[in-house]
Amino acid sequence: MNFSHQVPAGTVLRLHDVHKAYGRRPVLRGVSLDVPSGCLLGIVGANGAGKSTLLRILVGQAAADSGTVRCRGRIGYCPQETVLHPALTVREHVRFFQAAYRLDDCRRVWQLLE
Repeated sequence: MNFSHQVPAGTVLRLHDVHKAYGRRPVLRGVSLDVPSGCLLGIVGANGAGKSTLLRILVGQAAADSGTVRCRGRIGYCPQETVLHPALTVREHVRFFQAAYRLDDCRRVWQLLE
C-alpha cells in the first residue's frame, strides 16, 4: 500500500482498489473513494461489512492486501474501543488531543460538538 501526500488539489483522501481478506474471507473488495477537502465522512454498513477494517487501514493500524491509500494531512479516527480514561468527558478528550497534537484552531470541532 502506498501512503502519499500527493493527491489532486481539492482532495484530501484517495483510495484506489483497496482489498483486504482475513484468510479466505474477503472483507474489502476493490474499495475506491475520493474525499474532497472540507468533507465530513461517515462510514456505514452492516456488521461484518468491513467498516472497522477500512478505518484501521486508513489510519495505518492495518495493512491492505492490495490497492493504494493516499492522503493529504492527517486522518482523525475515533475507534469503538476505549482509548483513554473512561471518566473523561468528550470535551476533556478533545482538549487532550488538541494539546497532544498541538492544534491551535479547533473551532470547527467545538461547533460540531455543539
